[in-house]
This record gives sequence, C-alpha cells and structure tokens, in this order.
Amino acid sequence: MHTGRGTPPAAAVASALLLSATACASTSDEPPQESPPPEPPVLSGEQPPGLGDTPVRLLDDPDADSPDILEDAMGVRIQSLGSAFLISSNSEERHLLQSAADGQTLWEGSERVQRFTTDRTGTPVLVLEEADNPDQVTVRTADGEQVWTTDDPRERFVTGWVVRQPEDWSPDEPAGEYSVLDLDGSEVWSYTVPELDASAAEATTDAEETDEEEPRPRGLPLGARNELLFRASESGVLEARDLADDGAARWQVGIEDVADTSEGADPALPTPTPQIIGIFPVPTDDRGDGDERRAPRAPADATDSPAVDGQQEDEPDDEQLLVRWSYPEHPSVLAMVDLDDGHPLWSLTEPGANPAEDQATPRPPSGTVANPESHTVVIPQHSGDVPVIAVDLGSGDIRWVFEDEVERTIVPTFSVGPYLYGDSRSTADHTQVVLDAASKELVVDEPDAYVETVTSDGHALVVQDQQRYVFPVEAGATGSEPPEADGERPNSPEDE
Repeated sequence: MHTGRGTPPAAAVASALLLSATACASTSDEPPQESPPPEPPVLSGEQPPGLGDTPVRLLDDPDADSPDILEDAMGVRIQSLGSAFLISSNSEERHLLQSAADGQTLWEGSERVQRFTTDRTGTPVLVLEEADNPDQVTVRTADGEQVWTTDDPRERFVTGWVVRQPEDWSPDEPAGEYSVLDLDGSEVWSYTVPELDASAAEATTDAEETDEEEPRPRGLPLGARNELLFRASESGVLEARDLADDGAARWQVGIEDVADTSEGADPALPTPTPQIIGIFPVPTDDRGDGDERRAPRAPADATDSPAVDGQQEDEPDDEQLLVRWSYPEHPSVLAMVDLDDGHPLWSLTEPGANPAEDQATPRPPSGTVANPESHTVVIPQHSGDVPVIAVDLGSGDIRWVFEDEVERTIVPTFSVGPYLYGDSRSTADHTQVVLDAASKELVVDEPDAYVETVTSDGHALVVQDQQRYVFPVEAGATGSEPPEADGERPNSPEDE
C-alpha cells in the first residue's frame, strides 16, 4: 500500500533531463572559471632589518624554469657579484651567474673562481681560471660578459689593466721589465725594476729617498682607479702613475707623510709595506680654492646646511683611497689619501699588527665591510686584543671595536642601509646578528630568516625553511660587501 505524495516516475525523469540540458547549455556558452593562483609563500616572523615587505621572486620557484644547479644533491653556495647572484655547486666545479632582479641566467661554466676584484671604474668583476690549466684566465662582468682572457702565465689582471711580468719573474726576484697593457693587448706604459745587490738593498733600507731619486718599485702594482696606477716601493712609498700621460708620476706618499714618530712612523722600525684597503666615498666640506682644501667632515645634522623642500641637501661624496702601512709585529697605520694629489686627509694607528699579505699577488685584506649610509668601514685586525674596528670614513676616528667574548665571535659579512650583518659563531650552530653600523648597538639577535647575501643594486637573498626568497632592500637603502673580496664567504646555516 502506497502512502504520501510522490512524483510520478516519468515526470521525474523528464525533469532531470531538462535540468541536465539546461546545465550543458549554460556551460557551453560561458568560459570555464580558472582557479585562483596559489598564494606565494611568505616569511614567518619578523622581517630582517633593512628589507622591503614583499619578495620580488622565489629563487627556486617550482612554477618557474629554475636552473638545474639549484637541485645539486650537496647544495649550493651563493654570493653576490655586483647586481648578480653567483651560484656555485658544492659537488663539482660548476658556477652560474643569475640576475638578482629577474632570475635570468647570465653565464654558466665550469671554470674555477680565482678571485673577486673590480675593473678600473670600481665595478665588480670575476676572475676565473681553467681547473686543468690555471694559466688560462678569463675575467667576466656581473652581466656574464667576457672582458679579458689570456693563457700567458706572465699576465695578470690588475683592477682593469693587465700587467705583463718579466720572463724569469719570481716573488723573491722581481727585477726586470714590466708592461702595462690595455684589455685589447696594446701597451700603455712600461717600467723596469732594477736589480738590487746587497749594498744597494742596505742603502735603500737605511736611507730616505729624495725627490731626485725614483723609488725602486716592488714589482706588481697594488691596484688602479681609472687611469691612476698604484705602486709600492721597497722603501714603503706609495706612488700613483698616470697611464693617460705615459705613466707620469702623479704623486707619492710615505709613512712619514701620514704619521709622526709618536703615531707610528718610528725610524727604528722596519720599512712598512703599503697596502690598499679600498676606495670609499668620503663626506667633504668645500673649503675654497687654491691652498684651501676639500677636507673630510663628520656627518652633519639637519640644521647644518639649508634644506630644499624640507629635505636635507647633501653634498656629493668624494671617492678617496684608504691605505694601510703594515709592519710585521708593530701596529699598522691607516690613512685616507686624496686620489687627486696624494694628500693625507687623516691617519690612525690601528690597535693591532696587520702584516701585509703575499706581495707577489697584492690584494686588499679580506673581511673589510663598508657601510656607505653611515660613512663607516669595518676592518678586521689580524693580531692584538681587538679583532675588529669600525672607523669613521670622514674623520678617521674609531667609532667602536669588538671587545667581549661574544663580540669576538662575530664575523661582519655585509651591510644594508644603516645595518651591519654578521655571522656569530658563539655556538655550534652559526647564527646571524644585525648591528647598527655607526654605534654597534644590537638590532636583532638571530633573525627569523637568514639573509645570505645582498647585491649592489639592492636585492637580498633570504633563506627560511629551505626556501630562498629575493627581497628588495628598503627604499633609499644600499647594500655593500667587502671591496675586492678574495675567497668565499661562509655558507648559510641552511646549506650546512
């Protein structure tokens, strides 16, 4: 017996067919709706200081055509070269240059990284050598462009110029004819390092050089900027030669010009060795023409000069040369030298001895980090009670030093805006700390994400939970790494 009100079977089937036909008709007339794209991963916790809020991209985006090197079974290490990331395999000799801004592959190869340096304008470049033939050397820009190559073991790239050494050159016997070449191989200038017998060596060590006597150069130049080539002499004099004027002497400066006997120029000490730390922007005051000079100044307050539209109008900074005169065991002397005429702007006796590194291949000391925003340069000390000093580039004053046991474990790595980043090795697990570059005040201890490196055009590589993000730095901030740094910086904790 059937009870209740039901729908007749035939009517139910007809109704279902009508609904199905209507649905098919509506879907055929309208395009299918796309699923919304997945939300990009975001950092958890607080943003690292000095970085923008939103990542530009993921370094190894699964939805993008990421380079195969990022899938290396033993991981990769990443450093910056100008505006690019240099990605290096941990399992084989393999490297890739990638544009930090958009991820474009700029160059890929299997050469060995010999060193980081700059061209004659101060632009970072990479010096590479063949793994099975170290005499085959190539120099590439951050764009991956090859600017010079050689297979001549006598030729060496010196900050944008090429120096060809004598046939029988050795670090102990540098005497002979040297040629300075442009990158196209044309000779610009040549000079001779004379033989030095025992009596001449003793005379050179004991006697001061006069204006009439040309100092005997050590051999290889220390570096260059534009057309100025810097050389050191056996008697500790640093000289600049003008390659645009057939190598004419532009200026000379020695330890006696930058420090008196009470500040380190003790005649009883052995001859110091000049060493170029780097070329840095130095704040200046316009003190007029003639004998009045543009001298260094300390950073000014907003009330020190007129404002334009409510903003402080800063004078452009002049680039100047920071030089260290090193002794084997005595505290070294720093001096800021005017690039144009060699005039010392300030000098400072460092707390530690900093013996010069291999003079056969002169390079700036590793580990120096500049903070352009605060006009501070952080310089490691190789001996003594103080491992690191921070120097005001304008005045030459020591802003701060690393002192206690915890601070001694910090290795400065780069700067972003007003901040100095460093790796702390106080525990088995390396951690990162962020300091105020001008005051050493702790800003963040162990950030929630690790900033691996930062490029010159303001892109930071940030690592968290095995994911790498590319972030812009804050508007107006700049990034800075060691000038002409040689060697590789430590891997991030994510890679270890």
